[in-house]
Amino acid sequence: TRDISSLHDFSISRILPNFKFRKVLDLEHRVFIDFIPTELVYLKYFSAHIEQNSIPSSISNLWNLETLILKSPIYALRCTLLLPSTVWDMVKLRHLYIPDFSTRIEAALLENSAKLYNLETLSTLYFSRVEDAELMLRKTPNLRKLICEVECLEYPPQYHVLNFPIRLEILKLYRSKFKTIPFCISAPNLKYLKLCGFSLDSQYLSETADHLKHLEVLILYKVEFGDHREWKVSNGKFPQLKILKLEYLSLVKWIVADDAFPNLEQLVWRGCQDLMEIPSCFMDILSLKYIGVEYCNESVVKSALNIQETQVEDYQNTNFKLVLIEFSLQKKAWKLNLTDAEDMHNAVKNILAEIR
Repeated sequence: TRDISSLHDFSISRILPNFKFRKVLDLEHRVFIDFIPTELVYLKYFSAHIEQNSIPSSISNLWNLETLILKSPIYALRCTLLLPSTVWDMVKLRHLYIPDFSTRIEAALLENSAKLYNLETLSTLYFSRVEDAELMLRKTPNLRKLICEVECLEYPPQYHVLNFPIRLEILKLYRSKFKTIPFCISAPNLKYLKLCGFSLDSQYLSETADHLKHLEVLILYKVEFGDHREWKVSNGKFPQLKILKLEYLSLVKWIVADDAFPNLEQLVWRGCQDLMEIPSCFMDILSLKYIGVEYCNESVVKSALNIQETQVEDYQNTNFKLVLIEFSLQKKAWKLNLTDAEDMHNAVKNILAEIR
């Protein structure tokens, strides 16, 4: 595989000079390369799988570049990609997708660089200090989408309010080493938030909701809950939220005020085996159109069925849909040695009827 890849690299490096006026170059689904075609100065879009852990400073020669997408090979060990300071001189750059790149090494140079007013997408950035995040956010005032990995090296962690760019609409935060988020998220126009791998509590999520009045999508993935594995959502929280996905949480008890999530349309539970039940207040949310329950326990399934009954029969919510993908139920059906798909489906229905 390595020889074939090298042959492709050699062939591409010989061919590319013949396309010096090319504006789009997509090598992402073709080969792995170990070079950046910095001689193609008219490029506006470049994507590729790259087999190196640093980018040459000459990348700034691509002064017309608007989209840069670099991906690591699947077999490569995860490492932080080093970006040269010259990247921050590429003022036309709008979308930057690079796996696990860091800014701390170049923080001093970044401080003196110009603001990237055109940059809208930044992924996947690694922050080891809140100060690094603050600096980067000051340099990208028009950012709309940010995907990053955060860590706090101070102990005890210092708690900050991190003001994200006013235009930011999509934010995905992933944990590195330490489980707490060392800052409160403040982004007035944020619509999409995904938090992965952190340890959170009711107070943090309540403060986050206060700062994110326009949030429409919230995804919590592999989140651990303090407060005795309990999450309390108080009155008026998440007023504009439409989609809530809760996946593989350590949550046991979820307490939700009657007027929280007033505009929720979709609620998805996945892999939450310890949850006692879905709160009954979701029976009365008239905007609710969909509940999905995947690989949860029987009490969660039962509460979802009760919500469906109230929504459809009492409120005549004809748009409501309940989808159950329940591993434990399927296992019970499989024990009956059923091979026909329809028989399996009917067996699961009968088991659900018993739960109700």
